[in-house]
Amino acid sequence: MRMGKHLIFPLIMTLFCFGHNARANCGELVSAWELTRPSYQILKNRLELAPRRPSAHFDAYEIFPGAHFIRFKKQKEMAQTFMRFQAYYEDPRFQGEFFPQYEFIEWFRWKRAFKPGRFDYYTRARGFNFPISNLEAFYDGSFKYITQREKSVLSLYQDLRKSGQYVIATFNEGPDEAITDGELNSLRHEIAHAFYHLDPQYRAQVEAILGDANPDLMDRIATYLHKEAGYHPSVMEDELHAYLLNDWDIFIQLQVAEARQIRPLVRMLHEHFEKTIQRIDLLQRL
Repeated sequence: MRMGKHLIFPLIMTLFCFGHNARANCGELVSAWELTRPSYQILKNRLELAPRRPSAHFDAYEIFPGAHFIRFKKQKEMAQTFMRFQAYYEDPRFQGEFFPQYEFIEWFRWKRAFKPGRFDYYTRARGFNFPISNLEAFYDGSFKYITQREKSVLSLYQDLRKSGQYVIATFNEGPDEAITDGELNSLRHEIAHAFYHLDPQYRAQVEAILGDANPDLMDRIATYLHKEAGYHPSVMEDELHAYLLNDWDIFIQLQVAEARQIRPLVRMLHEHFEKTIQRIDLLQRL
């Protein structure tokens, strides 16, 4: 799952690219940002070519082999639909629990909202991800009171529930059907999760990159993601890599990490992701 708030890249550059050691701090980060451009184009092409299954609130695609993408028309529809799926998968409070939707809403309202008492989940959720196997508890009756929105997703993957495949979701952020750079960044974040689970070669290199990183830096970022963003330790390595790949700016903004500490990781993960998406795209087109 990808949660806001995130500063957009140009603002981050305004805040951090001036002053002492500006060239060293920001030159490589700008270059790392530019590395996203090939994958943006690949993702646009995949959406144009992949068979589309339209419904009232979303379009469904198999954007890469085993990676199923749901593109919602509205952010709130996406969050309402995926709320329990995601909390059951990775939330420290709800992972592995069977709970009604109202219980999660009330808990989030008072424990996780930026302003206690105000339920802001629908405006903060930017994207979702989980293995299809995570839905088994919704198929087998462990979860009660399945909503119509949840049923609309469950109906798509009934025959794939034992497949080991993966689901990701984002929403249309623009005024029309065209995909924006903001949505592409969210999609890239979620695709990284899919690759981590579906591609052993990709995952092994991610593990090697993170394993060689400064342990104190990794601990600080993991602590933030656990306590503030609400990720269970079981998904932490996956989340570390996806946030460092696409949302590294938030760690600088919140002074969890300095640019000089984070930029080698950002660059290595960018390069690895770009090589992987190009490899997978090429193999499928051969």
